[in-house]
Amino acid sequence: MKKHNKFILGVLLLVTLLIACSKEISDDVIEIFTIETSETIVDSFLEIPKAIELTIAADKAFVIGDFDLKYEITNGSGTVTIGDTETFEENTYIRLESLVNKIYYKGASSGSNTILVTIKDRNDREVTIELTYNVEDPGFNFKVIPTPVSGYIGGTIALDIDMTITSASNNITYETKYSVSGATDITGLGIVLIDGEALATDTYVTTPAEDFSWQFAGERLGPVKMIFTVKNNLGVEIHKDVEIAVTETPDFTFKANAMASTALINEGVTIDFIITETVGASTYIMNYITSNEGSLEYNGIVYEPGDDIEIEAGQTTGNYTGIDIAEHTIEFAVININTIPVQNNATVNLNYKEPDFEAPVIELNGNSEIIINAGEAFIDPGVTVSDNIDAVEDLVISIDGTVDINSPKTYSIKYTVADTSENEASVTRTVIVVDKELPVITIAGDDPLVFKIGSTLQYPNATAIDNVDGNLTDAIIVTDSVDQDKIGEYSITYTVTDSSMNIGTAIRKVIVIRDNPPIITLKNGPSVFNAVRGGVYVDPGATATDDLDGDITSQIKVNNEVKLTTPGDYKVTYTVTDSYDQTVSKVRNIEINDTEKPVVTLSSIGFQIKKGSVYVDPGGTVTDNVDNFTFDDVEILGLQDLDTNTPGLYTLDYIIEDTAGNISDLEIRLITVVE
Repeated sequence: MKKHNKFILGVLLLVTLLIACSKEISDDVIEIFTIETSETIVDSFLEIPKAIELTIAADKAFVIGDFDLKYEITNGSGTVTIGDTETFEENTYIRLESLVNKIYYKGASSGSNTILVTIKDRNDREVTIELTYNVEDPGFNFKVIPTPVSGYIGGTIALDIDMTITSASNNITYETKYSVSGATDITGLGIVLIDGEALATDTYVTTPAEDFSWQFAGERLGPVKMIFTVKNNLGVEIHKDVEIAVTETPDFTFKANAMASTALINEGVTIDFIITETVGASTYIMNYITSNEGSLEYNGIVYEPGDDIEIEAGQTTGNYTGIDIAEHTIEFAVININTIPVQNNATVNLNYKEPDFEAPVIELNGNSEIIINAGEAFIDPGVTVSDNIDAVEDLVISIDGTVDINSPKTYSIKYTVADTSENEASVTRTVIVVDKELPVITIAGDDPLVFKIGSTLQYPNATAIDNVDGNLTDAIIVTDSVDQDKIGEYSITYTVTDSSMNIGTAIRKVIVIRDNPPIITLKNGPSVFNAVRGGVYVDPGATATDDLDGDITSQIKVNNEVKLTTPGDYKVTYTVTDSYDQTVSKVRNIEINDTEKPVVTLSSIGFQIKKGSVYVDPGGTVTDNVDNFTFDDVEILGLQDLDTNTPGLYTLDYIIEDTAGNISDLEIRLITVVE
């Protein structure tokens, strides 16, 4: 390709400004600027930027920022860059920050590429020059591919350099070098290696016209930016930027867990291997040793102790088989395949024993047949087990069968014991739930029942309840022997039978008299009282009349159980007997309630204590209308938050609940911890 000598292209821009004033014309100053360029016809290579230097000169002083530049590609295709400025669009002016500028053109098509470069000054006067780039295909290109894209301190990664050769010539040779972006020395950053030998920066080495691989070893954390350059003997250079992230050296944890602790000889035990990668990723090799003879199957391959086993990260499974009757201690070691390897160990203990065909022994504790009453709790006495080989804690006991204590019948409970060799033995216990409890009949109404001769007797009801069958009222049978026309004492018998043939009986006494029994009338009075400490219940009383004896109120006998000091339900029973020995009773029901809250009184509501001292509560008093409390019964809230070592204001809450559920008002004490 023909080269041209440097020449100066002078462009003279003449601008005449005419100013008319009173029909007089004067000449204004003509400003002229020129553009000097090193060459206008340039040889370049495809996709490789080529620079031309443009210098702006003028006969009058110009300042930076007075000039703008634009370009237009009239033939061919490519991109234009000014200095370190990013590529900009065609026919778009950009401000020039210097009077001397380098124009970079990177041709995207081979052949003659023509560019029109236009510069204008602050008065919008323009100068345009034409640049011609003869773009040739350099005959090669390349890529640098880190595999993987990141490495770690002490480890190496491959730098795969993929060469693309388009030249048909066999006489072209290639050299390759690298440099560190932004650094004059790679020391401490990392090392580029060729077959393990370090390569100095900015040092060309002959490389083949085909794909090849170097290596990179990182020496510090963080990104390392490098520039790789390949040039041929024709002087064509191509640059590629590569950035590699250097991370910490890979690390991991390793566990080995056996799915059983005991096994028979020649029997395999599953072992889970768990490799958890904590930093980076690696490949791994595992080996093992064992205290007794055995082997490990992994991924369908049997490995003897000391063999290297390729193992994957995550959870995988192996199978160990021991052939010695003994305790096998298997020690596993896993190492990652790194320049600086990391090793982790794990140990598994397995007890191998000889085959066992003898069943364990199982015996019932207590009787083989147990009888309990319905509703009574059944406490299983259990069993005692033993085995010729296995320890008791290694035997597995299962129980089949349950007992419903509320349903009388015969139940069976089967106990089975199995040893680690799956030999089994069993025993059975019989539990009989019986119902020997009689139904309970409750007579409603008066007993004895007194009525006048010749009147019609109306029998009050009775109810029956059974511990198993529940309500049997409808099954009650009533036997009546009363002669209503004859004075005397009689009985009415109530009988009921439950499902277990238990018979319950109740008898009501019936008295036939000549006249009616006395009538007791209660005087009005409240039935509900509030509990009062030391209080006395004053009963309103009752009156009694008889159709023959008249007013017999004075003969009433009163049984008064009421205690105003103790909440609860009480009865006052009034009883009177007429001259015919007819006795009647009437009951007044009294309810004593406690609705009064306890009262907590603090001895002081606020005080100070010194930092570091021990807090002693000053106490107080508690009063209640029923309960006898001391201040020790009061619940103090907030003590757990009181820190006498930390100055500040603390709050303690005092509260108490009486036996009736009445809760006192909350009392508050303020504690100030001071220095």
